Amino acid sequence: ILLSSLCYTFFLNTINIESIKKQNPENLQQNARSLVYNSTVYSIDNYWYLSQFKNLLKHGSFTVDPNKQFYEVRRTPVYPTFYGIHYWLFGEESSFYYIRFTQALILALAVVALFWAVYNFTSDYSIAALSASLYGLFPPIVIAVYYTVTESLSTELVCFLIYFLSLCKTKGSNRDWFLAGLFFSLATLCRPSIIFAGAACFFALISFSKFSLQYIISKGIYFAAALALLFIPWTVRNYTKTNGDIVFLEKFYGDPMDYGMPNIQCRQWIGCWINPADFTSEEISNTMIGNINSKNPANKNEI
Repeated sequence: ILLSSLCYTFFLNTINIESIKKQNPENLQQNARSLVYNSTVYSIDNYWYLSQFKNLLKHGSFTVDPNKQFYEVRRTPVYPTFYGIHYWLFGEESSFYYIRFTQALILALAVVALFWAVYNFTSDYSIAALSASLYGLFPPIVIAVYYTVTESLSTELVCFLIYFLSLCKTKGSNRDWFLAGLFFSLATLCRPSIIFAGAACFFALISFSKFSLQYIISKGIYFAAALALLFIPWTVRNYTKTNGDIVFLEKFYGDPMDYGMPNIQCRQWIGCWINPADFTSEEISNTMIGNINSKNPANKNEI
């Protein structure tokens, strides 16, 4: 399963990379139709995830933008730190080259983890194989490996969470409950919406305990200890950075997404005279940004 996942991941992404190169030989920066250092696929979200660790090294501040107040709590820390380790080890250009292999390996391990998790829950190899296949062969999951965004890591962390929850069902050791809590914390601090999986973890604890209060308390302590290990330092740090706000995950002070609302307005304007699916707002925005950066006016074809 591990080797099959790796081979499929490299095969599918090689096709995608070659397609991008063919369609955009000059590698003009056009959202998901261009490459970063000929390695990962460009994403407008790179601004949000890659700058935090770089600013930490350069300015001593783990923030998206050191010039904007409270941006230090704008994004949860797991993926920026994950990328930052590659940046620290390999440098700017090589970080995008090597992170693809790390993420491909983590995806392959997650497919294996999901296989065993489903088997532990169902005792059926066929259902386990089908579940792992549906996840490991799903193109958006696999192609995300060659991006530098949270989606390239968050679903894998959920698979590891499910795996350790399955061990909590079959074995129920203190270590398994602690690791389940740890991966729940990592997944949530990578992708905040995963916080809602906390309800599933709670009901799993109740179900596996067979309503034994002693079991719930004894195992719940280990799960909670793992949560505290990551959430308390992050929350305390956010409290000091915001001068008194309680921020468990992330918070933005002002217009949500900055770029998002103007982009929505631009899309609505495009919709007045053409199908937005045929000519995207991102293309218009990137053309304008490119013209501003190069100080060249838009030519007739671009208009």
